Amino acid sequence: MMLVKKSSLFDILAMQNMYDDIISDIYAVLIGGFGFTPSYNIIEKWLALAEARHDSTLDIAGKDLADLTTFLFSAITMF
Repeated sequence: MMLVKKSSLFDILAMQNMYDDIISDIYAVLIGGFGFTPSYNIIEKWLALAEARHDSTLDIAGKDLADLTTFLFSAITMF
């Protein structure tokens, strides 16, 4: 509840994958959907992965449509 009401209190959240999915889904809804949610996975100190959210393209698959917002946000996060 504190994450939703006063999210500015938290800078970094470290958690297991199951909790990460729940929290990221909640925040995606609050900011406008999965198309606006970047993803950044830090594997080790020297290895990280910036990617688009995996849920952001299920409804447009095979329709020759794409919203690159999530890719741009992930790229910005990476740099």
